[in-house]
Amino acid sequence: MFLSAAAGSGSVASTTLRRLSVLIAVSNDEFATDEAAPIVGDSDLAAQLGAGSADDEHSCLRTIGMSTIVTGASGLLGRAVLAALSVDDSFRNVQGWTYSRPGSVQVNLTDGAAVRSALTKAQAKFIVHCAAIRRPDEIKNDEQLAENLNVRSNEFFCDYLKEVPDGFLLYISTDYVFDGKNPPYGSDDTPNAINKYGQQKIAAEKFILETLPGKSAILRVPILYGPVEYLAEGAVDEVLKALLNNPPNKPIQLDHYHLRYPTHVKDIASAIALILRKRLEAPGDIKGIYQWRADEQLTKYDMAIIMAEQLGLPHEHYVANTSAPSGGDSAARPHNCCMKTDRLHELGAKIAISFPEGIRDLTEHVK
Repeated sequence: MFLSAAAGSGSVASTTLRRLSVLIAVSNDEFATDEAAPIVGDSDLAAQLGAGSADDEHSCLRTIGMSTIVTGASGLLGRAVLAALSVDDSFRNVQGWTYSRPGSVQVNLTDGAAVRSALTKAQAKFIVHCAAIRRPDEIKNDEQLAENLNVRSNEFFCDYLKEVPDGFLLYISTDYVFDGKNPPYGSDDTPNAINKYGQQKIAAEKFILETLPGKSAILRVPILYGPVEYLAEGAVDEVLKALLNNPPNKPIQLDHYHLRYPTHVKDIASAIALILRKRLEAPGDIKGIYQWRADEQLTKYDMAIIMAEQLGLPHEHYVANTSAPSGGDSAARPHNCCMKTDRLHELGAKIAISFPEGIRDLTEHVK
């Protein structure tokens, strides 16, 4: 109605609306305000639209170009989320933020002024906060740095989004918020983390939901795997690296105590895209805590056997260690953090990739 009624009211308005309709049709990012920052999307829109846009036309187009931000976009999950959102017509101006990777929007998430400036330039509306220091042992070595990224960075996002109509923060959390003693855990069960990583995630969840009620959601995820840039980028491919570095036929101890639900990053990214689409359709319905995971319950020993079979490696010398850890220098891990996933199932989310199928992304990496 708006387009057809206004299109005949003068050449500038007519030209503007024709170009606006093209922008909507191709879900483009050409009109982002931060020209120095690379944005994911169509780079050829200017040629499609033609040269000579008037300043007022450019401004009109830019007002509908609110961005979707993916933090941690160089990481295992962040790359998958960025890829999924960038090909989804529901989202415009998808920006991948990293700390220092060339070709991305580089933002120090522990610097409030830098975060605010980048958000304002991007006209950010949706933020998917994937960035984190997630390895419990790394956090143990530098708790303050992890606190700044895992918890305090959310203050900057919440302060900004309070001022954005229909703004929305989706924070990626972990199943490590639970102690692993009484699974399965619902999204409304009281968390009780046994390591600093889980405790920081609990603090972040609480802050976000209290500070940005109705404009935020939490997505808890388990151990992840997928296409890696190097072995040991994630916890699952660390197992593969250990297998490959182990001398032939030398016995190798593998954890067969902790129960995990390894989930492919593409399945997590699909769930994230679904949450955001549902938020666009019915903003008031999408809020609170969601949980997602694959159905397969595996230990690291189980994962190792599957990897070895994929690679054609002998595995008779793999030793299943069923003993509970007895302390030491490593951070504590929960025994079984199986999460209930009913809220996302009700939205229509599905797990598409089994572990034996998905692990090919790792085994092909070393062939």
